[in-house]
Amino acid sequence: MDKHVKTDRALLMLDSITIAIAFFNENLQCIDCNRLAVDMFGFGEKERYIGSLYRSMPPFQPNGTPSRQMFDALLSEAFEKGKSRSAITCQRANGALLPVDATFIRDEYERSSVVIVSFHDLTEIKAAIREATSAAEMANMYLSASPLAMELFNDECAIIDCNQQALDLLDFPDKTEYMKRITYKAPEYLYHGIYSRGNDEEYYRTALRDGYVRYEWVFRKKNGTRIPCEITRVRIIRPDRIFVVSYIHDLSAVKAMAEELKKAGATEKENRAK
Repeated sequence: MDKHVKTDRALLMLDSITIAIAFFNENLQCIDCNRLAVDMFGFGEKERYIGSLYRSMPPFQPNGTPSRQMFDALLSEAFEKGKSRSAITCQRANGALLPVDATFIRDEYERSSVVIVSFHDLTEIKAAIREATSAAEMANMYLSASPLAMELFNDECAIIDCNQQALDLLDFPDKTEYMKRITYKAPEYLYHGIYSRGNDEEYYRTALRDGYVRYEWVFRKKNGTRIPCEITRVRIIRPDRIFVVSYIHDLSAVKAMAEELKKAGATEKENRAK
């Protein structure tokens, strides 16, 4: 396939992803983004967003850390270790604050390292938490408001609820069937060979003990299709009980896009070698 066709296809995939994405080079400069990132931060045009990235953050984070210092540190960590992640307070072009969950992943493109940053808007989740008045109300609002697939577990490792996004992700018709078949929705073995069901319970126990755990996982739809995901599990302590909430980030589109970019880069390398 022609190099330009591959590159164009990768760019189309970039704009079709339902997650705000931005690319950074080793000089920590933004070099590209998708349309959703432009819209999320309200810059109108891609060039405006790329040229004034740090205007999408207030001068300081809520903890007093300079925003640029924090963001550059997360980029540097991803370049060094392959991945980083943090909750960040950003701001739209009109000055309105925007809480996001940002994931930084290192990848290769055209013989150079890049970091792909995905931004998840947490505005509705935080609003739901502020308005909740009870544990049950908090759990229900939390699940309903989240743009991510979510699962809610009790302190005995039993799933007690999930949201519509989880049903859609794995093609389940209703919550009853989803929760009944929850132990069968992951493939028997992960890509790295660890037995999935037993290992998943270990992650649950870690979240229950330490309050937080994040890991990559491969789910399987009923038709056998595998879905690579990143799961974050967080312990929530309420006066009457303890919950563990799972946030599920579908990485399928991001990984497919990265693969297309790698193919485009490899094609360009081959053409230069001719």
